[in-house]
Amino acid sequence: MSFFTGAAFDRDCTLDADVCVVGSGAGGAHVAQRLAAAGKRVVVL
Repeated sequence: MSFFTGAAFDRDCTLDADVCVVGSGAGGAHVAQRLAAAGKRVVVL
């Protein structure tokens, strides 16, 4: 599992994912974790 922040990029980039979860609050974090555990590639915005 990889973690990136905005500071990690010095130019535009493309990330490939199966799912984009909008929001990292209690609900978004839970959904992202469940999807990742199920083998999905997840981006949290």
